[in-house]
Amino acid sequence: MNRLRAFAVPLTLVGTIVMAGSALGRIYVNELLVYLVAGAAVLSVTVGALLRNRSAALLPPIHIALLFGYTILCVRFTAGRATVDGTFTDIYLDAVRNSVPRLLTSMIPVEPQPDTVLVPVVATWAVGLLAAEFGVRYRRVLLGYLPPVALYGFSLYLVGPNAAGSVWYGLGFAGLAGLGLAASAVEPETEGTVIRADRKVRMRAITTGAAGAAVLIAAVAALGPLAGGAVTGKPSDPREYVVPPQLTDVDSNPLIRMSGWAQNPDQPLFSTKMSADARLRLAVLSDYDGVTWKIGQTYRAAGRVLTPPDSTVAPTSEITQKITIGELTGRLTPSVPDPVLVDGMRVAYDKETGTLMNPAGLVRGETYTVTSQLPAPQVNKLATASVGSGEPVARFLALPGQLPEEITRLAEYITEQGGGPYQRATNLETFLSTHYAFNAKAASGHSLPNLKFFLGTPPRGGGQQGTSEQFAAAFGVVARKVGLPTRVIVGFRSSAGDYTVRGGDAIAWPEVYFQNIGWVAFNPMPQPDETITPPEDEIKPPEETKPPSSSAPPQNYDDPAASAPSDSGQAAPGATSSQGGAIPAWVFAAGSAAVILLACVITVLTMKRARTQRRLWTGDAAARVRGAWRETYDAMRQARRRPPPSLTATEVAGYATEALGGRPGPSLASLVDAVNEVTFAPAAVRPESAEAAARAAQAYTAALRAARPGWRRLLWTLTPRPLFWTDAPLPKTDR
Repeated sequence: MNRLRAFAVPLTLVGTIVMAGSALGRIYVNELLVYLVAGAAVLSVTVGALLRNRSAALLPPIHIALLFGYTILCVRFTAGRATVDGTFTDIYLDAVRNSVPRLLTSMIPVEPQPDTVLVPVVATWAVGLLAAEFGVRYRRVLLGYLPPVALYGFSLYLVGPNAAGSVWYGLGFAGLAGLGLAASAVEPETEGTVIRADRKVRMRAITTGAAGAAVLIAAVAALGPLAGGAVTGKPSDPREYVVPPQLTDVDSNPLIRMSGWAQNPDQPLFSTKMSADARLRLAVLSDYDGVTWKIGQTYRAAGRVLTPPDSTVAPTSEITQKITIGELTGRLTPSVPDPVLVDGMRVAYDKETGTLMNPAGLVRGETYTVTSQLPAPQVNKLATASVGSGEPVARFLALPGQLPEEITRLAEYITEQGGGPYQRATNLETFLSTHYAFNAKAASGHSLPNLKFFLGTPPRGGGQQGTSEQFAAAFGVVARKVGLPTRVIVGFRSSAGDYTVRGGDAIAWPEVYFQNIGWVAFNPMPQPDETITPPEDEIKPPEETKPPSSSAPPQNYDDPAASAPSDSGQAAPGATSSQGGAIPAWVFAAGSAAVILLACVITVLTMKRARTQRRLWTGDAAARVRGAWRETYDAMRQARRRPPPSLTATEVAGYATEALGGRPGPSLASLVDAVNEVTFAPAAVRPESAEAAARAAQAYTAALRAARPGWRRLLWTLTPRPLFWTDAPLPKTDR
């Protein structure tokens, strides 16, 4: 039976901890986290079980050393598996500093990397340590299952609504805990002890059981309806309360950079080595407020493996790009859509658009490799495709309240041409490419006044010409006016093999969404050999329309600094290198320190209380008397009045009274008599004597603590020193 208890409790503790870690592993890419958590659980509980009969002073250094070694192993293994670049020291320190924020801002599913596995591994080790101490060393098995329950709840909270529910984790956890409690209920065989089941004991057991059943029934009656109502509710997601990686001001609207790139066509932005010809995408602009097209996505920290966007467009080919950053600045990271694997750079990822960003900012000379699955829409179905309706496309149809007449008139003209959604998009593409000219020196801007100037002002006044910024922006606004869901893409042209992407390769283009097909790109830019005809030849302006009073282009409302940024290595005047709104690192450090301190205080208080309960109320009468003496001795030692070893039991009692400093205190006569009795005849000690000795020890300890100053009383409660003291021997007998 002793062996059953010795093995069953540690095994079930390990099982419950692994179940808790498995619940968290549901939001990870693979099962690697479960294996690492299982290793931490086995090692921490095993060490605690092996040292259960050793001094508690050995635990901290041993556990700290083993945990440090295990985290080194985990970091090295996951860094190698995820091909994280850098020295091991830098990777380890980065994981320690950023593990909490990156875990809460990572894209789901999370890839096991050093910074996403460190927190679960350390938490599991701490839970295993506490569970082994309570359940194995102090034999408080029910209390030992409290840390795994807390870890299980923490795992469920981190998972939130990001994984499907599973009843098997809860059933497995409860079953293992029940098995451990059942095994711990087996009483160890004690030589020379006779267990009497008299009427008083039976009545006490019946009363306790009835009271517990009543409390359980009341709890079920009170909490049952609440629990039942919460079954269909959606759990909260802790990621909603953490600010993900943020873009800089210059990155939030990269469309205004097109003019600067067009005026510096030879500026080397980055170099590529690609397996096929393709455009690289820098940003997807989904929202337009009449002033700017903006990025409206949320970027989440990601690992190497990325999940493609939810799209009806099937990938047609796989393209590999090796990109080396040149003079391109900001945080947006170019790649061919849709990336599925990134090596050489830590990125954040927006799954909705399949775009990347580098939270630390692009660095000249930085090299990374992207593998993408290039989607291709089914062109043969476009003629009859619809654009959908309702909430899914409402965002891509939103327009400001009052549009310029030039935009409204062009939208009416496109509508009058007839045809379905695809025909309207093609007509708009053709109209812009044949009636408006490209001019690399055109002023930057795509607000409504800028688009009015671009569409309506004659060429002699500087209108009807622009860069791809104006062409893409105008297409997007007019297309929304005729009922086509649109977004604007900023990217670069590139070709297979080694290629240097320069400012002249930067291009913006619009995309239109078609139901059951996906996003389809259009090119409203004029072709080099195309003849440009004035738009007035097809759209006659109203007679009452007066020519513009000024030929000067409107102010660029898109750029607060009134100048387009260039990629010369310096940020725009309004740009900032910090992530606006991000929680500072010291907040996470302070919060972690507070949690660790609170956990240490709770652990110390729990262990001291458990030791007192074990000394005074566990075991036979003689053991309880020895425990009462040790409690009294430790109290005097904590008050810095440790009695000399030469004193007898009665002399120690007198010495203890003097330690009260003249204050009235309880009598220790019952303790002295019980100690003398244990010395001569331990088997003859009665339970009543042991109980009286325990009461005397408790009363004296409380009186001695009350005699201390206020701050010493607090230190008395919180200090863990008594946990590391060896048990004091019994004093000399008076007989």
